[in-house]
Amino acid sequence: MMELVEIHQFLARTTPFNLLEKGIQTELARAISVYYFRANETVPPQAQRLMIVRTGLFARYDGQQLLEKLQEGDFDGYQLSGQSGGRLVCEEDALVYWLDGEVFAQSRQRWPLLDNFFLRLAARTLHQQPSPGGEGYFTLKVRDLVQPHKITILPGSSVQAAAQLMSERRVSSLLVEETGALLGIITDRDLRSRVLALGLPADTAVGQVMTRDPRTIDRDAYLFEALQQMGRWRVHHLPV
Repeated sequence: MMELVEIHQFLARTTPFNLLEKGIQTELARAISVYYFRANETVPPQAQRLMIVRTGLFARYDGQQLLEKLQEGDFDGYQLSGQSGGRLVCEEDALVYWLDGEVFAQSRQRWPLLDNFFLRLAARTLHQQPSPGGEGYFTLKVRDLVQPHKITILPGSSVQAAAQLMSERRVSSLLVEETGALLGIITDRDLRSRVLALGLPADTAVGQVMTRDPRTIDRDAYLFEALQQMGRWRVHHLPV
């Protein structure tokens, strides 16, 4: 109980959570877990949760180059594209709060001020971090980073074949196409929530569980525009 009170007090004085009503802060506090890091410990990638630094100091490196430092009140991880790259190392013993990714995404959808804050944060981080060629991410276009060869699957293929293809190609999503037309997209999350969780057989057709008519973006759009659209539409994959 004391730990929950401390988490709530921290949220109440930390932007942007301090802008929310007390009841909402309490709701978020209940969804937070606590973790301790020792100095020199490497932080694992936080693809499915938001990390909030409570105490201590972290440094992010690209090889030997220092990119940034994180301290109390800073964020890392889920839906913060451009901020979750590189290697994050704990420099001083630290305590962090982890907010579940699903709760975080739902919170951004329910309370626009949270969404606007984290969209601006992610865009600012992209603008500040240089790319390997020295060009700012804020000026990069989607075509500069998009994979040259798209990985597709037919709607009549089985979900087992989709899972095998994702594993072989080391990707988390496949474009579902037929005769060159984009029909949908299927992700590893779809396989978990729409196939395994429902007990569907391995020969279920991809077309039955895919997301139809997915949002897309033009290859000439700027990278920060793609980031904004992914945040606005609550998607992790954006076909080009």
